[in-house]
Amino acid sequence: MQLDGKNKDHPRVTVIVVPRERFGVAELSLDSIYAGADLPFELIYVDARSPRSVSDWLRTESRARGFRLLQLDRFVSPNEARNLAAAQSGTEYLLFIDNDMACAENFLGPLVKAADETGAAVVSPLICEGHPFHTRVHQATGSFSENKEAFFATPYGRREVIDTQRHLGTPLAEIRDQLARTETDVCEFHCLLVRRAFLDRMGGFDEDMYATREHIEFCMSVLKNGGRIL
Repeated sequence: MQLDGKNKDHPRVTVIVVPRERFGVAELSLDSIYAGADLPFELIYVDARSPRSVSDWLRTESRARGFRLLQLDRFVSPNEARNLAAAQSGTEYLLFIDNDMACAENFLGPLVKAADETGAAVVSPLICEGHPFHTRVHQATGSFSENKEAFFATPYGRREVIDTQRHLGTPLAEIRDQLARTETDVCEFHCLLVRRAFLDRMGGFDEDMYATREHIEFCMSVLKNGGRIL
């Protein structure tokens, strides 16, 4: 699929939408992807036993917009959904988005630019929460340990995870001038750009991690494999 048919270049990014914990804003979320993307992209949508009305709507949208729809007759974990969709894509980058995210305008280009300019394996945007949209911070970098070198040197079973999200719940207007491109130890899967070659080298996502903290395990694995997270 080519964005609005205006750019005939082959897309470098596949947007992969996976189910999270609700379906009520799926239409708003999908519309925001198409409205906000400023680069050509392919799109793969994973539908794992969503309500019939949502499944019917997705089939209609996939025909109208030209995206690939993976409809499953069973529930799947988020990581399994990501692996299933990633296996269907051959683009340089994969952008994983939860099905309840509302994307801002021009959200895609800066993520790809950051990865291109830095060689980062993973890039996350600023993530906001609540209403009005894009006004209160959910995550702007984070960490899983006060000393990650000591953390990795500690044997399994004795490691202590301290999940920290900077500026959680802070009005964006209060800290906007403090935000800049920077490295982070942790980012969440709400919207996450991953370099495909790096993900393949890692062997994909760990499907034994079912939910809620799989992003921390993934970020740990990226860092241990020498990748950078922005």
